[in-house]
Amino acid sequence: EFVVYSMLMSAKRYNKGIKNRLLRPFRNYRYITELAGKTVGILGAGNIGSQIAKRLEAFDMNVIGYDITNAPRQHFSKIYTPDNVNDFLQSSDYIVNCMPLFKATESLIDKHWFDNMKKNVTIVNVGRKQIFNNSDFLTFLRANKDATAVLDMFEKYPNPFTNPFRRLSNVLVLPGVTAISQEINQKLKALIQENLDRLETGKEFLNNIL
Repeated sequence: EFVVYSMLMSAKRYNKGIKNRLLRPFRNYRYITELAGKTVGILGAGNIGSQIAKRLEAFDMNVIGYDITNAPRQHFSKIYTPDNVNDFLQSSDYIVNCMPLFKATESLIDKHWFDNMKKNVTIVNVGRKQIFNNSDFLTFLRANKDATAVLDMFEKYPNPFTNPFRRLSNVLVLPGVTAISQEINQKLKALIQENLDRLETGKEFLNNIL
């Protein structure tokens, strides 16, 4: 839901209209777009990526994914791999990162990736920030003012005065609220209870990470 919310904010141009919301309300109408008919590229086509894809498919978007293997996945029209990542990037109007952080993915999204992105792409990060090369990311956003980014994950909470992303008009920085809701606590309690029950019966745990 947060990813959809972020993409809609970009499509409706929150960064162009928010300062002028009290005056000349129609001055920015020509910038507003729709999600329907656009292509969203999801980095990481696992459980989280699939849930994102399911929701964006309902907006009549073309949903493509990037993963290690190109095995077909439900809700994705196509899965790309490192061998054809340029095609993935060049096709995407929106790019959503939900990849896990491994040694192989650290600083993976660098200048080569940004050079192949559309100059008006919207990037939504709900994965680990270390997957982006910070210097290359900043250079891209500064050079392409029609690109936007919604960043909800940092290794450390970004300082409002010294963090360079906060000073960019085409970037929205949020304090890690993607997975926060009144409902999530109930889901976590249910997961813990289920795994305790599985411990007693010797069944495999849900959501193993090892």
